[in-house]
Amino acid sequence: MGDGARGGPRLEMPRPYRRQPAAASGAHLTHRSPLTPPRPSDSRPLLPPGQLDALEAALGELALPSGWFYDGSSYISEDGDRSRHHPQLVAAAQQRLKQVNAAADVANATATAARARAGEQAEAYLAEVARGE
Repeated sequence: MGDGARGGPRLEMPRPYRRQPAAASGAHLTHRSPLTPPRPSDSRPLLPPGQLDALEAALGELALPSGWFYDGSSYISEDGDRSRHHPQLVAAAQQRLKQVNAAADVANATATAARARAGEQAEAYLAEVARGE
C-alpha cells in the first residue's frame, strides 16, 4: 500500500512561517530581477524569413522601380542583373528593422523607468519600516 496511514501517499506539510524583522523581510524589494527584461535590438541585416516573405509580398503589389521588370520567376534590371527577390526588398527590410528596433527602444525605456520607480518605492518602504511607522 502507500506510505500514509490510510494507504495514500504521504504529504509533507510546510514548516510554520517564522516572522523576520521588517528590515530583513523587505530587503528583497531592492534586490530582485528586473520587472521586464530588456529587449535586444536586432542588428542582423535582414529580418526573420516570415517577415521577409510578408515584405516581399507587399512589395510585389507595388509598381517596380524604373529599369526593372518581372518575368514570372525573376526580377531583371535593364543591365541584365537577375534576382529572385524584389529590387527594393533590402531597403524595405532595413526600414522595417528600424521600426522594430525603435519599438524595442521604447519598451526598454519604459521598463527602465518602471524599475527605477520600483527601486525608489522599495527604498521609501524600507525607510518607513525602519522608522517604525
